Amino acid sequence: MADLSRIRNLYYQQFESKATFLYSPGRINLLGDHTDYNAGLVMPAAIDFGITFGIGKNNTDEVNILAADRNERITFNINKIEKNHKKEWANFLLGVIDQFKRNGEKIGGFDLVFGGDLPACAGLSSSTALECGLSFGLDRIFELGLSKRDHLSITHKADKEFMGLNRTYMDQFANLFSVANHIIYLDCKNLYHEHLELEMSSFRFVLFDTQIKLDLNSSEYNARRQACDDAVETVQKYIPQVKTLRDLTPEALDKIKNKMYPPLYEKTSFIVDEIKRVEEAARDVRRKDWDAFGRKMYASHDGLRDKYKVSCPELDFLVEKSKNYDNIKGARLMGTGFGGCVIALVKMSNVEEMINDVKKAYKKKFGKKLIAYKARISNSTSLIA
Repeated sequence: MADLSRIRNLYYQQFESKATFLYSPGRINLLGDHTDYNAGLVMPAAIDFGITFGIGKNNTDEVNILAADRNERITFNINKIEKNHKKEWANFLLGVIDQFKRNGEKIGGFDLVFGGDLPACAGLSSSTALECGLSFGLDRIFELGLSKRDHLSITHKADKEFMGLNRTYMDQFANLFSVANHIIYLDCKNLYHEHLELEMSSFRFVLFDTQIKLDLNSSEYNARRQACDDAVETVQKYIPQVKTLRDLTPEALDKIKNKMYPPLYEKTSFIVDEIKRVEEAARDVRRKDWDAFGRKMYASHDGLRDKYKVSCPELDFLVEKSKNYDNIKGARLMGTGFGGCVIALVKMSNVEEMINDVKKAYKKKFGKKLIAYKARISNSTSLIA
């Protein structure tokens, strides 16, 4: 919330309308990347890095938005929603407004200032934080009475219909349903979820940002989704009842291994193993067995690297480097891969010394700056009192 005073001051310097302030967090995913679009299991949670919003209705048809961190501004008529071809960040907000209009919600012109400490394109769902924050803000200032499930639907449709992004509900769900000090154990098949308590007074999640920016619509991501669809089509020839890779057990997959194209089998094997890994990791969390949980993080990275082939030298270097430190229980690439962050489960002893050592090694190896964030699990998008 460190940005509240900055955003408040900027808002009232720019606008005369009365503002409501809210906070929308980024998210991590501890295990289960790429299982979400296979109706699998995931373990996301909101973190204490995010975006602060100041928003107020101005009783006109004009929308004024100031992106404080970029010092960029857009103004448009709320009845004429069109994609902005110069400012990509604006389109995530425009998509939400478009959905409100499509749903027949009575909204008018408003003023908005936003900014925060959530890095863009690092795999921490900054775009989702923008979408969910605006959806909450519009609901509040126009007194619409929407539920969290309504916001989930609005922001997901904004992704799909306005942005053309082929994403699942996971990011929005983590943003909207997180509870501080709890992991969400989420079933992407039916959105059943549990909040698993983390007694982590002596632990933190450290995010090592490779500074390789992620593309939300990358061809490699879409190729992995297509491979999973192809795998289901192949499997159905021998096991007709399989509708998604979630329906496939390791034992059943092993029986048809020789009937599958080897690269396709490898990717399928990773998804099946990862879903089982998340299920077992939930038991580790309940038992507070962080050694076992950490081993599953390393196993997950091995699979993402060797079977699903979405890693890169920078990510692999950081994961291997993490094994040199006794206070790191586990680490893995997080998100779609090919860049973004490595997430590490770290015991809070000599953390700064460890981080500085990793930064120096990364700089020496790749000639690039490494950024590290120490994250806690936070609450979902909410109003600031």
